[in-house]
Amino acid sequence: MRTKLTILLFSFFIISCHPVRKAQVATFTQGQVVQKNYTEEIAFDYYHSIIFLTVEIDKKNYSFVFDTGNSLTVLDDDVYSELMSKDNEVYGKTTDVNNDKRATQYISMKNMQLGKVEFDNFGAQVTDLSALSVVLGCRQIDGILGMNFIKKSKWQIDFKNKKIRFSDDLSKLSVGEKAISLNVVDKKQVFMNFELMLNGVSEVYLLDSASNGGIQGSLAAKDKINAKEELKELQTESFSTGAFGTKINKAYYTIMPSFQIDGVGFKNEIVQFVDQKAKFGTAFLDDYLLTIDYDSGMIYLDDPSKKANPVVNQFEISFRANYEDVSLEVGKIWEASIPELTLGTKIIKINNVDVSNFDRAELCAYWEIEANKIQNMDQVTVQINHNGTPKNIELSRKNLLGEI
Repeated sequence: MRTKLTILLFSFFIISCHPVRKAQVATFTQGQVVQKNYTEEIAFDYYHSIIFLTVEIDKKNYSFVFDTGNSLTVLDDDVYSELMSKDNEVYGKTTDVNNDKRATQYISMKNMQLGKVEFDNFGAQVTDLSALSVVLGCRQIDGILGMNFIKKSKWQIDFKNKKIRFSDDLSKLSVGEKAISLNVVDKKQVFMNFELMLNGVSEVYLLDSASNGGIQGSLAAKDKINAKEELKELQTESFSTGAFGTKINKAYYTIMPSFQIDGVGFKNEIVQFVDQKAKFGTAFLDDYLLTIDYDSGMIYLDDPSKKANPVVNQFEISFRANYEDVSLEVGKIWEASIPELTLGTKIIKINNVDVSNFDRAELCAYWEIEANKIQNMDQVTVQINHNGTPKNIELSRKNLLGEI
């Protein structure tokens, strides 16, 4: 099994003064579902392992990310200017996964509809989400559905069939008898956090449906684990893109033969440790039928996919499409064995195909088709500009961590 690469991470937190936090609480609690007895199923787009839903507002469709890792629903400022929404006249700051900060304001959103179900008077914050277009240039992001929206319903995410079901009643979502039941650490918290234990080291992990990574622990947890038993680990360097920008991120990968979430045993997962909040995202969750019940503080993992033993089977580098300067570049260093290839190195050719002169639409069309093909090849030839001269470099797929 090959690793599911983390391309994009979302996370928002309000870090403002006390009066603004009061406004945030009010914004978090307001809003209601218009129907009292409802069950709905809609399709979602699973783009870069991020769940995109179509939300109708003021009779116009918008593209929203489904994000359990964000306290409040977020609206892009360009979209806000189009809507008939009430400004709550409160301003503050919000922070993304890379600790970059932006100004925000609180609003009330009217006439929202998901499928046939109507939502009214939900609170949201307005900010600029344009930085996400650097890596998601082919996909519009108009907003993010946060926990203030998600907590009003019961949700079931069917990753296998790309369907999402939601209802006022958990019994309508058909949770299997053999489903794994996991309890949150504290039901009073805004987020759904779970105790996860790796090699006897306990840490609280956030359920983050808008992180396309797997199990991601903190560097402090890694140090504690290594103090007990030194891990076999792989150090990598990559771009980490949050809502407000991109930073360079170091990560340490290891393979865990076993671990526990809320005391329930799991086996054979690739875990990465980074200097961010501990979380588990879709690379772990999409092996299951996921059901979320915020009111009871429970999630259910059902119908698990069959999994081979995990291996980190990668080229020396990974590519990423940069839609800001319309290029393909080195987005991740898995093995620092080729000095000419550093983060951000621009790619001229891949397997003799010139990729250096695309416009934005051409880059989108090419990369949507070719990215997975290239990722599954055993060898790739890239051409870069090295000291003013084109240079070809051979990449070979390797098992970088061994097997369990």
